[in-house]
This record gives sequence, structure tokens and C-alpha cells, in this order.
Amino acid sequence: MESARLYDYHPDFQFNFCSDGIAVFKNIDFFWDTEFQRGYKRAVRSAGVDHGIQWRFLTCLWAAKNALRLEGDFVECGVGRGIMSSGLMEILDWNALNREFYLLDTFSGVVEELCTEAEIEKFTREDGGVKGHNEAFEGFYAESYESVRKNFQEWSNVTFVKGAVPHSLKDLEIDKVAYLHIDMNSVIPEMEAINFFWPRLSIGSCVVLDDYAFPDYELQYGAWNEWGRSNNVAILTIPTGQGLIIKT
Repeated sequence: MESARLYDYHPDFQFNFCSDGIAVFKNIDFFWDTEFQRGYKRAVRSAGVDHGIQWRFLTCLWAAKNALRLEGDFVECGVGRGIMSSGLMEILDWNALNREFYLLDTFSGVVEELCTEAEIEKFTREDGGVKGHNEAFEGFYAESYESVRKNFQEWSNVTFVKGAVPHSLKDLEIDKVAYLHIDMNSVIPEMEAINFFWPRLSIGSCVVLDDYAFPDYELQYGAWNEWGRSNNVAILTIPTGQGLIIKT
């Protein structure tokens, strides 16, 4: 019997979720959950637009709820406008928890001095001019540090760490981490971040990698896979494009 092709399509199927590069015909009861909708709406408010990333948000929410059983604080490396973290805080009733949420970002986009030559080359225009990473991602990054702080003003137990990783890690005092989300769109900062936080992660905690398996992010994909091999750590590829690591 001939095996099914990867992209076989049945004419009677109607996708019940089709967004963010995902088209599925599955149970998506989570989508209509009141709590989930409330958190996702808060995330959209931070973004200023709905990017249709409900399933990516679900992954982060699952990891965050898992973290509540563990010892440690929450960390996001690459905050942008605060989409994921604000949505999580909304659902988790963050002010009622005895935890800190550390938000690490330049709050002005990627520092190209910390990009590899290959990453810079990726954004070179056909006429030879450098388009620049931040120009390529215009609209996704924070407009200003002050605007992001204002977005989180309803929560008290939040620590903003302004600056580029790894420089911003130098004076960071944090003993235990229960949740780690990494989304910095660049190899060097992401590798520096995982090497810093890995020994601080509680056993059973999750690391969510936002860019892991996305097209045009092969440099990060390769770097993460090499890190995984070197540290005997398995990284799960999720259809969302995210990568998932569990500290064992």
C-alpha cells in the first residue's frame, strides 16, 4: 500500500485553525476557553495587532502553568512589545504570585554588533546595501523602553533588564528559574542566554524557543541543535515553529 504523501488533502476536511503557518483539522477547544481568550486579548493589546499566534501563545501558557509547580522565577529574553509575557501575567493573576518576571531586552531592536557575519549578510539588499535586521522587522520590536514599561504598569513584581545579552546578564542576580522564553532573533545572544540560565533552571522547567524551526532562521536552528548535542539535550520541534526543551 502506497504511503500517504506529506501534503495529501481530503476535500471533505475544513481546517478549523489556519494561521501563523499552521493549518489543522483537530480539536481546538482551547481556542474558545474563556481564560485563554482573556489572556490572548491582553497579548493582542500589547502588540497593537492580532498576529494570529494563538497556538504559539498556547505553548508558552502550557510551559508557564507547568512552572507554577516548580521553584523559581520567570524569564523572557526578547520581550519586544510584551506580547507573550503580558498575556501570561493576565491569565496567571501575576500580582497574586510570589514570583518575579524578568524581562530582558534592548527595547530598541537587535544590536547588529552582536550578529554573526552570516546573519548580517542575510539582510543585505541586492544592490549591496545593508537593509538591517531592525528595518526588516519594523513594527514587531518595541518603539521605546518607556512604552513597554507603561504596558506592564498594572503588575508590580516585574523586573526590566534593559540592554543587550550577554552584557545585561553581568549584574543579574537570579538563583532559580522555572520558566524561560527565548526570542532574540540572533544566534549569539540566544546562546549566551541559555548558557547563563541553564544551570539556574529548576528540574522539570520548560524552555520555549520562539524562532527555532521557522524559515530563514536556519542559523539559529543549527546553533540550537549543536548546543543540544553538546549538552545531551533533546529539542522538540513543534508545528508552530517553536522549539521546546525540558530541563531534566
